[in-house]
Amino acid sequence: MGYRDFKELFLHICDIKKFVVKLSIEDLKNYKLVFYNQDFPQWRLDLLWEYIWNDKEYEMLKDIFQNQRLI
Repeated sequence: MGYRDFKELFLHICDIKKFVVKLSIEDLKNYKLVFYNQDFPQWRLDLLWEYIWNDKEYEMLKDIFQNQRLI
């Protein structure tokens, strides 16, 4: 899983988040390892991870990432 830029990762996560939460514990552990091995700052990945689990709202992330000119 490699992404050209952060926007591509963000859009991909928006598309697949409902499937990630349905993964088995073992598959989720593996996915999380791959997810956090992306070449982006930890804070961005942490925010996306919180979005996957509905701890952060889409609009909030969109605003943050747009203000940082990431998307």
